[in-house]
Amino acid sequence: MDGIKYQRVIVTDPTPLLPIVSRDSTTRWGTASLRADAKITIHIGNPTEVPIRLCLTHPLVLGRFVGIDPDIHINLEAYAAAEKGVSRQHASLTPIAKTVMLTDLNSVNGTFLNGHQLSPNKHYIVRDGDEIRLGQLAIYVFYGVQS
Repeated sequence: MDGIKYQRVIVTDPTPLLPIVSRDSTTRWGTASLRADAKITIHIGNPTEVPIRLCLTHPLVLGRFVGIDPDIHINLEAYAAAEKGVSRQHASLTPIAKTVMLTDLNSVNGTFLNGHQLSPNKHYIVRDGDEIRLGQLAIYVFYGVQS
């Protein structure tokens, strides 16, 4: 056509293929299994803040309110929650099959798990040492009782 001859070049990788072998073939999900006592510790603001110890035997709603609100189990108002974008009913922590699950409750400013924004009304696994952010308020979760 245009007088130019084309040559097909095939590049081969001389590196031999080696199988990936693991001594332990079980999947590692990280520390995500609650102990029998279902206790977790949370630190609000940063991991060195005074801990709050919780027995997670039923869903706990995280949010903010002034006065009394039976729908909120963990009131974050004392942590400048309104200024940091925490909704009245922002998110929930739920024990499901010995695992802590985090759910965004259609919050205005979003719920984040280790920096990743969560889709509303879906459960996400929370592992020991994870960071939850409600708007701009950080919460650190640890399994068991921390000092």
